[in-house]
Amino acid sequence: MRSLRLLVAAAFAIVLGAGVFVPRADAISLRLGSDGAESAMDSVSMLYATRSNGTIEPVIGAGDEVPGGTITELGNPFEMPDGRVIFGARVESPQQNQSWDMFVADPDSPAPHQVSRVLNTAKSASDCAPVLKIDPTPVAEPSGAIAFTSFTSCGGDAVFVLDGGKLTRALYDGETTNRGHAISHIALGSLQMASDRTLVVSAYLHAGAHSRSHRGLWWHNEPLSIVEVTPRGAVKEIAVEGQSAPGGGHYGVFGLPTVATGWTLGVRETFVMFTDDMPHGGNSLFISESGRTRRELARGAETSEGDLTYIGPGRPAPADDGTVAMRVGSGQRSLIVRVDSHGNVKVLAKTSSEDSSALNAMHSFGDPVFVAGSRTIFPATDSADSQGIYAADGNGTVHEVDSGPLYDVGFGTDLPARHSVAGETLSVAPDGSFCYLGGK
Repeated sequence: MRSLRLLVAAAFAIVLGAGVFVPRADAISLRLGSDGAESAMDSVSMLYATRSNGTIEPVIGAGDEVPGGTITELGNPFEMPDGRVIFGARVESPQQNQSWDMFVADPDSPAPHQVSRVLNTAKSASDCAPVLKIDPTPVAEPSGAIAFTSFTSCGGDAVFVLDGGKLTRALYDGETTNRGHAISHIALGSLQMASDRTLVVSAYLHAGAHSRSHRGLWWHNEPLSIVEVTPRGAVKEIAVEGQSAPGGGHYGVFGLPTVATGWTLGVRETFVMFTDDMPHGGNSLFISESGRTRRELARGAETSEGDLTYIGPGRPAPADDGTVAMRVGSGQRSLIVRVDSHGNVKVLAKTSSEDSSALNAMHSFGDPVFVAGSRTIFPATDSADSQGIYAADGNGTVHEVDSGPLYDVGFGTDLPARHSVAGETLSVAPDGSFCYLGGK
């Protein structure tokens, strides 16, 4: 049953797309771009990151040497607040054995001191240690604590937190939630961490008391839930597939969750945000705050480009002022929008019309990943199938982050040839520095 669950989870990860990205060397595919066929592995073969002087530089790639061997595959990177990048990689040893490991890279340090291992000196607080079989998709918070998801030496999955060299399990299969339900297994690739070390993750629950609510969910027997783990270790169910949702209807298929901290009436609060494709209510955005969950945005909401017909399943991108940036759709157009606490929607960028013949018109967006002030950063693909990273500044223009203003919401000038950008791997720190995987 477990293997079937993993296969189903992988299938849904492919459908949901943004955020869950685990490249596999044994599953090569080809895509057709402006320069011909390109291997999917080639498009994620190099880690790029911004340096302290603002330039974007290649840091390390497949075939490069690291402590323990040679990189054969890169995992999703995470831009740490101090400018370093943490990432997983599959490494081939001199004995030709392959295994996953976790590294931290400093783009400002000269080689060979640029990359170091993360877990080699970690001291585990228990006998249950991480066993990295796939990309651990690590995340971090401002003080340097790192969280990641992994299989374990004692069986099952767990969320581990590494802080000051000490490794602890924050959540594990079999742990009981605040509602008395046991975690069946954790959805790898769904983990996020707030600045106060609150964790949020997607996790399956043992059926038990939920089974009656899920007779219509034929693809699995155990409901998916959005779970919050507080800094003190409390495990809280935020939303459970098949249960009643605020505003009517029942939760269906969840998108990837995110968590952030902010201020409400002078009180620091933690917010958990996620989207859901409800069986009979369409796509909606939900926000949980102080133990209460509300529906913030639903299909049919009004925008300057028409009513919303689609809400993307990617992670919502929270801003300090309480607004949320998202990828949505109205008719045939994809939009990047910001939603305020009253559900009002402001369009920041839109794809070109279907009959547009402008060079490099923006034809599709990835999910926004960062919001600061009026600036929202997101990946986009143009008509030449060239993907880049852009910033909407809130005044109707879209700028490529490393090249100045190029686009005026859908139209622009031709660009020189350059390496490919895997926008779904983009990670941005609070100061605007970022990293991503791309081609060499």
